[in-house]
Amino acid sequence: MKELKNKYQKHMLICTHKRDPKIKECCFDKGAAELRKQLKEKMKTEGLSHKYKVIATSCLGHCERGIAAYVYPDKSVYLEIKNTQEDLRLLNNLFD
Repeated sequence: MKELKNKYQKHMLICTHKRDPKIKECCFDKGAAELRKQLKEKMKTEGLSHKYKVIATSCLGHCERGIAAYVYPDKSVYLEIKNTQEDLRLLNNLFD
């Protein structure tokens, strides 16, 4: 095993899990993939992609409560995120 030093100051894991909507709600259908894309573009545009990483994940266990995101090393969990400009702005502020 080889350990590497993490070059990122923060990681944001966003649930982009997609499942059959007849079975159960999912973050993908609530716009999670587009939200992640917008966050990644914002990081790149502002020259922050070398410091912060936005990662798509499978189910984080909160799909019924809106889009879910975990931020490390803050150990924060954000639920009920909506793919809106207001929530995008709030999430961007986590990287300041």
